[in-house]
Amino acid sequence: AATPSPVATESSQSAPPTAAPTERPDPKESWQATTFYVIADVPYNEDERQDMPGLVAEIPGSGEHVGTFAVHLGDIKHAQETCDQSAIDTFVGFVKESSLPMFIIVGDNEYNDCSNPEEALELWREGLVRFDTKHWNHDLPVKSMDNRPESFFFVNKGTLFIGLNLVGTPSFNDDEWDNRLSTQADWTIQLIDEHRTGDNEVGAIVIFAHASPNGEHDGYFDPLRGYIRDVLQNSLPILYLCGDVHSYLREPNYMDQPSWLRVRSEGGSKDPPLKVVVDPLASTGYEDMS
Repeated sequence: AATPSPVATESSQSAPPTAAPTERPDPKESWQATTFYVIADVPYNEDERQDMPGLVAEIPGSGEHVGTFAVHLGDIKHAQETCDQSAIDTFVGFVKESSLPMFIIVGDNEYNDCSNPEEALELWREGLVRFDTKHWNHDLPVKSMDNRPESFFFVNKGTLFIGLNLVGTPSFNDDEWDNRLSTQADWTIQLIDEHRTGDNEVGAIVIFAHASPNGEHDGYFDPLRGYIRDVLQNSLPILYLCGDVHSYLREPNYMDQPSWLRVRSEGGSKDPPLKVVVDPLASTGYEDMS
């Protein structure tokens, strides 16, 4: 009879223990709705400055409608008012009383409409970048864009929030304008790419900016629209929230993309804070907007 070939064996006593396979947690288990509040384009005059304490007080920090944070979508003064420290200080005096952490988005009235836009932006940055950390304690993991600290992002409960420096026209410097739009388009796409799958996966995206877009903003919106259409294939709900024009608008199928919704806040002191509930588990991404 043929001799069986030897089989290599290892003593059970000397074999290293086999680690039990560990299952990676599903990021969707932590997904929940986030409620936040929006104001914009205020205060523009003395009447609106008189209204500001009441407007800010309407942002609920407790109770049934409590939010996680609030955001001002830019234009903290009238374009014809002086772009100086007093304008920043007056605005801060109002919004620091918010019961919720407040994020501030840069608007054209305090930037490119100023006589010295570069100086005005630096003044804005000194007083309002990461304003959410200056008067409140919170645990939102906020990070700023390299070389553009007024632009930021964070993830909360499965939603990616992105704040941008996209302001209304006109441009004060075409090269600066084109660079600012294109670099932030690249950054937005990079952030979404990093949060499409894996441990960082999100189910919804919210983009905050001041500008109600026109053709001058194509440097940002054309690349993003192509990415939503060709790469995401409209698989992620995206909300673009802006101010700028002082009239409310809700525009589904934005730029002919079914997953993209644009909402423009009316703003001003007579318009109550806009409540937004974003839910990454909802089919559209948005439960409520009122």
